[in-house]
Amino acid sequence: MALFKFLVVALLYAALLSACPVGAQLSQAQQLVADGYKYQVGDEVEIDYDMALKYYKDALRVDPDMFQARFNAALIYYSQGKYEIAGHQFNKIAKAAGTENAALGAQARNMLGTCLQKTDNLSGAETQFRLAIKLAPSQVEPYYNLINLMVTQDHIEDAKKILNIAQTYAPSERYEIFKGKIKGRESREEWEPKGVKIAVLVLAVVLFLYWGYKRLTA
Repeated sequence: MALFKFLVVALLYAALLSACPVGAQLSQAQQLVADGYKYQVGDEVEIDYDMALKYYKDALRVDPDMFQARFNAALIYYSQGKYEIAGHQFNKIAKAAGTENAALGAQARNMLGTCLQKTDNLSGAETQFRLAIKLAPSQVEPYYNLINLMVTQDHIEDAKKILNIAQTYAPSERYEIFKGKIKGRESREEWEPKGVKIAVLVLAVVLFLYWGYKRLTA
């Protein structure tokens, strides 16, 4: 997750720079985002999330539609464990992105899903992960998070179906960890009914022997 967040921030920063023609000056809001980014990742300065947030808030005051500022700020809130605040910001980005900017919308909904999962809203998290996949079927992270959510809830059949889809549309070695977990859960599910039957049989034998002994010693 940490690597994913770093890559997202880096991509957003690259998008910010690419939006400005070569040789042209950054707008005031873009410059504020660029300054905030330096404090967020420690580019030539010490990492200072409070300072980064200050720049991002200033950027949003100048341009409320500056999604780079809102996304980066939301990532900071997430890293600080402020999941409700972060989720609110990711939700704003997702709604603003719509289907026109599907990649950004998918990233925002995926992160919103992680925020909801952190606050134990598992059904809401599942909805957001599925929406992210629908928006951008080639992104790995939403599949990974959705499979993980299904496995942790013991929804093994759902996890297997999603894993098969993920391997087709967004192949990644990251899914390998789930194959072992799914196999282990399936083995446990197969053993549990057998274990119950064995336990019942053993109990019946013990009771039979006990009552037989009682009759003999009566």
